[in-house]
Amino acid sequence: MASKILPNLIRYIISEVQDDGYEILRTRLVKLLYLCDYYYFQSERKLFTGLDWVRYKFGPYAFELNDVTRRMGLELGEEELDFTYGRGVKYEVYDDVPDPEKWLNSRERIIVNRVIERWGSEDLNTLLDYVYCDTEPMIGVEFYSRLSFQTIKRGLRYVENVSLDLAANDVAEIRGFLDKKQPLSKNPISANFGESKEKKDEPDTPSILGNVVLKNYSSANFIRGRE
Repeated sequence: MASKILPNLIRYIISEVQDDGYEILRTRLVKLLYLCDYYYFQSERKLFTGLDWVRYKFGPYAFELNDVTRRMGLELGEEELDFTYGRGVKYEVYDDVPDPEKWLNSRERIIVNRVIERWGSEDLNTLLDYVYCDTEPMIGVEFYSRLSFQTIKRGLRYVENVSLDLAANDVAEIRGFLDKKQPLSKNPISANFGESKEKKDEPDTPSILGNVVLKNYSSANFIRGRE
């Protein structure tokens, strides 16, 4: 079932892409929504939009979007355009877009903005190639089949352009620590274990010729994490 935030998400994506000076076709809009779900599921293991994705023309598609966009009145801004893979519909948003901070949490905003920044203006062929070939739910799936997001690999090594999104005060605190910390490693200590000239109470030990260099490689890393 589609999420209640989906209309606001659609307006926000269209508005941001337009503000960057680019046109947004129906095909691109759908793929950006899909990638929001893809990256959100990669870390949160649940869908963001709540859409039921299937493999359809030009990749993933959710048929619920037809009713959602119709209720939003986006038909008023439609315009038929030719592009490489066929014909598309250009969307425009004429009304004000709600402040995303009021309906998205910080993690959701990071993911949505990341999708828009990376793919909002990307060549459409490149975008489609990525969705078809590099997102696990689309690989090996037959036409009209439902996409399984459970196939998405998880872990930081699979996430592109990972950002911790640290707050300014956290960054200042870390920098202050780095400026104040003292080096923990010491200079090498040389020790000569040759025969001693001084007399000792204990028996003499066999002489060992040469020098031995002892190094102290003690170190400590301090990592302060956030969600």
